[in-house]
Amino acid sequence: MSQVWSISDFLSELRHLGQLTKMRPGSLVVTTMATTLVERIRAAKNWTSAGIIQLIGEVQSMELPDAIKESIQEAVETCQTNEASHIKLSTCGQKIFHVPAYLTTADWQALESAVSKDDQMSVMAKRLRAMGLTSLKENTVHQVLATLLYVNRSRGQPQMQPRAIHSMVDDFQAIFHGTAKIEAVPKLATYSEDPLQNGEAWLSQAYTNGCTPANKVLPLHAWYRKVPIRKNHHLLVGYDVPAESKKAHGSHDHLAKAAQMLSQLAERHCPKPWVTMEPSKKQAKLQHLLTFKASLPGHSQSALAGFVKAAKEQGLLEASSSNDQRKARQQLLESCDGGPLGPLIQQAELPMSDGATVTIHFANLLVYITSLFAMGGSFHDLLQRKHAANPSSLDQPWSLILYCDEVIPGNVLGRAERKLWAIYATFLQLGQEAMGHEDMWLTISLERSAFVAQLPGGIGQVFAKILEAIFCCPMAEPCGGLLLKSPHGPMGNIRLHFNWGICLADGAAQKQIWSSKGDAGTRFCMLCANIHSAATMAAGQDVIDHATTKYHQLRLTTDNEVIQSYHRLDQRQQTCTKADFQHWQQAAGWTWNAHALLLNQPLLSRGHIRPVSQFCHDWMHGILQGTGPVVLFQTMETIGMAMGFNAWDSMEKYIQLWSCPGASKAGHLKALFSSKMVSKHQASYKFSCQASDLLSIFPIVRHYLHTMVMPVGGCPIKACEAFLAHADLLDQVHQGTMYGATTRASLLPAAELAIQSFVEANFGVSLIKKWHWLLHLPDFLERHGMLPSTFTTERKHKTIAKYATNLQKTTAFESHLMQQVVAMEITTLKEPGLFPDTCQLLKPKKATKQQVQVLRDFVDGPLNEAMVASSAKLAKGGTIHAHDVVVFQ
Repeated sequence: MSQVWSISDFLSELRHLGQLTKMRPGSLVVTTMATTLVERIRAAKNWTSAGIIQLIGEVQSMELPDAIKESIQEAVETCQTNEASHIKLSTCGQKIFHVPAYLTTADWQALESAVSKDDQMSVMAKRLRAMGLTSLKENTVHQVLATLLYVNRSRGQPQMQPRAIHSMVDDFQAIFHGTAKIEAVPKLATYSEDPLQNGEAWLSQAYTNGCTPANKVLPLHAWYRKVPIRKNHHLLVGYDVPAESKKAHGSHDHLAKAAQMLSQLAERHCPKPWVTMEPSKKQAKLQHLLTFKASLPGHSQSALAGFVKAAKEQGLLEASSSNDQRKARQQLLESCDGGPLGPLIQQAELPMSDGATVTIHFANLLVYITSLFAMGGSFHDLLQRKHAANPSSLDQPWSLILYCDEVIPGNVLGRAERKLWAIYATFLQLGQEAMGHEDMWLTISLERSAFVAQLPGGIGQVFAKILEAIFCCPMAEPCGGLLLKSPHGPMGNIRLHFNWGICLADGAAQKQIWSSKGDAGTRFCMLCANIHSAATMAAGQDVIDHATTKYHQLRLTTDNEVIQSYHRLDQRQQTCTKADFQHWQQAAGWTWNAHALLLNQPLLSRGHIRPVSQFCHDWMHGILQGTGPVVLFQTMETIGMAMGFNAWDSMEKYIQLWSCPGASKAGHLKALFSSKMVSKHQASYKFSCQASDLLSIFPIVRHYLHTMVMPVGGCPIKACEAFLAHADLLDQVHQGTMYGATTRASLLPAAELAIQSFVEANFGVSLIKKWHWLLHLPDFLERHGMLPSTFTTERKHKTIAKYATNLQKTTAFESHLMQQVVAMEITTLKEPGLFPDTCQLLKPKKATKQQVQVLRDFVDGPLNEAMVASSAKLAKGGTIHAHDVVVFQ
């Protein structure tokens, strides 16, 4: 029947039509209903004889208007011809009048001496290809099989059974399409009965090596009847279909005759009621896949593929229930007990303003790294390798990086009940490659933002408690050296000396960690003593004083000065009125609270609080989500106004000409320049996009300015120079630091030029406070040897957000989330081979012969075990993909 209708559906529809006819005779809806039914009957493809008989009987038994009954009967009668061949041959195209005439003497000899039918069909296929044939008509196949029957009968072989002959139809098609085309031979639409009439030019190319067509004529018509080309051929059903008389019949006689004929068919081949066609093996396999996927909880396609692949390689798990998974996590975490240091996941009591206490959960970093190292695997190997290359000591301790930011699980625009503060930890000396891996940022704390907001000091108090657990522990002294025991024996042990070296965060998080006013304060930079917001700044406006835009103009603070400044504020809190104290906080740029990190005596007494030395701006947020979008927007707007054309529309077309590296996933960049997005940019006075998008856009816009804008007269040179200066700065902080090419001496002039060029461009907008960050980047680079970015931690946020979104148990939410995240980090880091020293293929597979042939031009030596992949991870941490442009050295 049709794709969705069975015979029962048609019968039901027919009965419904009959009822409707009785209820609403002559109605338009009846006519429409009948027309729809007729079209459905005609569209049905898989009628069986039994189904047709059932439908004819139902039509005859019903009381329907004559016109409707006749139209349905006519549609049913035509269903007899719907059961045609499954062969899909070309109904137009190249036509050959007599195939045997085109065979050469050598072809005839090969046919007569062939051992099998496949050899004979191969001879015929090669000759047709040599003639320039690219497609098969049904008549061509008919001639070929008739020719083969003639040859085999001439050889004295017995006549083949009809079904065996019919099977040769598909076989010959397969052999023909598997035979290589000969492109040099002209393709004719019609091949004459006499090959010589096709012209000498065609003959010379179709017949080479002195061969010529034998021009042999066979009485093929006698053999045509012996070839059941279609599946409904009478030889296949066992009797000859009687010839239809052209004499007109009455409608009842005609139907009776059709019913009688179909009844005979039903008796021979359809003794059972309507049965749907069995799906093929491939169809059944795909249907089973959909059924299996629908029976599982929500998951992605790649997740299902990964589950099945792992099950094939490792076998089915004996324990897999949610309870089993929870027990497995608990068992893993309990195995990471630090002995005197305590368990991995610990609790701490924090005081509230009213004197009550609340509990937080966090991972003790000392227990975390000692347990990971003792397990072996990738973390152990990386730490051992890096420590051997750059040993820590009391005088040269490693630098601990603590990163802090908020994570928003679920719907970003929904209620923020699951919004989290996350704290991650890693070590600077592990290098940018390792820091590019999400799991090397160890999760230390996950606390709901709503809970943290109620704490005096906010996330600063949580930060302080975590630092106390690391550096004020009575059982270990990281600065003096933490012993890490290797599973390979004492020779593999490491004594790791480290201190808190970097506090990495965006501006909003730094503000809360250090209890500063941040951008809301008159003195908004705690690293400078003379940087203030503009005197004319309105409330909430993000503007700095233009007078200090050079590094030499800055009056830099020291660690002790910042600590003393906060302590003076703490003393004033005890003597000032509330109103006066608010003015002091605004002027000093601090927000006072009794549990501020800068007032934490256990950490201060041990010298672990060094705010200026530890403070590190996040250049990704500062440039790619701060100054960069402003520069790009103002430059595009100025170009359009100065040169009198739509620069946004021009850039939308221009950017489509570029192919970006696969890792950037930049196929959507053109949409950022669409009219809809331009309206959004203009409403916010900046280019709205993700930070990674801007990394791909800046080089393209730079090329656009150099080649399409600046060579043309009337272009706004100052605006273009402002963008180019900022693009150079972005190159230095991104690729330059990644490959060690950027130095303080090169970065500082680039930062100052970027600010100066923006001011000189006269865009009509003030400098936002993130411009000031640029002047501190050279000091960060000189102090730490690199500029850590937060691309990896932003990716890690997404992983944690998925766990938090899927976590249904909201009681003890933070505790359960920490257990899940930390358990997965440990499981990943104890696996081997996570941090190779060289380029590594991702999801490799064995190379094909064609790929091996290409590799021979680049690689010396045997390639028997060569592997290929669509992407690879570089030693520096980046990823390259197929179709990327690379420099091979």
